[in-house]
Amino acid sequence: MPYKNIVFIKLHKRLFNDHRWYMMSEAAQLNYIRLILFAAETYNKIPKNIEAIKLAFKTTQDTKTILETIEEIKRHFPKLKESKHFYYFEEFDEKTNYIADVEVPRKSCGLPKEAVEEEEEEEEEKEKRGNSRFEELWERYPNRQGKKAALRHFNATVKNKKDWNNIQTALRNYLASKNVSRGFMKNGSTWFNEWRDWIDPTGTMMGGAVPDFRPKKIRTCEYCGQDVPENEYYTKHWVEGGCPKFKLAPVEIVHETVEGMKKLAEQFHVKPQKEERKR
Repeated sequence: MPYKNIVFIKLHKRLFNDHRWYMMSEAAQLNYIRLILFAAETYNKIPKNIEAIKLAFKTTQDTKTILETIEEIKRHFPKLKESKHFYYFEEFDEKTNYIADVEVPRKSCGLPKEAVEEEEEEEEEKEKRGNSRFEELWERYPNRQGKKAALRHFNATVKNKKDWNNIQTALRNYLASKNVSRGFMKNGSTWFNEWRDWIDPTGTMMGGAVPDFRPKKIRTCEYCGQDVPENEYYTKHWVEGGCPKFKLAPVEIVHETVEGMKKLAEQFHVKPQKEERKR
């Protein structure tokens, strides 16, 4: 007979007459049933990740609503507990056919022994694949010191395709930095522990300022109609005389008084011109 591990849930009709049930909102009532089913699916280890719970519920509710309903359920049904990483139901194994502390193979069919053997083979294949990727990066790294520690850091941080792409980007950035070109390189064990810092390095890390290629916000001057970068609108364009029609603007808007111009200059860190001394 194929191996199966199916958890059955007992849902009694007396729930309709339970005052805790009908005092909850309809959203909380529905999510309570969903949490019970999700607990059966995860063997009473519901991840404390609202996005994951939303996907499991297959609902259009937003994450805020889901979080609020969970708190509401906890108030009415105290047996819904939470740990650092999971939500769980107390006495879960008593209300279901779930048997705790039993190692369950991931395969849903075949003998348990065969499933465990297949799982071990998959783990070995995965380890070999990870080692070959590490060797590819290790050959490119200039200071190959501390290989065992570097491999340990690699296996702990590179788990999927996104991590693999990111560590390749990080290595390219590091090799392009000025410190490496000058011969100052970290040990391999150190870099593989800190490689995430090099996915998007700062200008200081690269050994110089990195140009800012982000598009600048443009603002149209209400007096002359010129398109000016927003961070220069008041400073260079108004205060420093970039706008040819600035002096024609209304006094109450432009602050043409000495005190008004001082405040405007202080606001945008522009040193005001000294007043001429009265003779």
